[in-house]
Amino acid sequence: SAAGNMPPAEYEVTMQKKWKAEKVSRIT
Repeated sequence: SAAGNMPPAEYEVTMQKKWKAEKVSRIT
């Protein structure tokens, strides 16, 4: 998977962005 070759910090940032984007899209 793409996440497998990502550094942990970068993966965490990606997941936070994804989570925030999902949360924002639910609100609007």
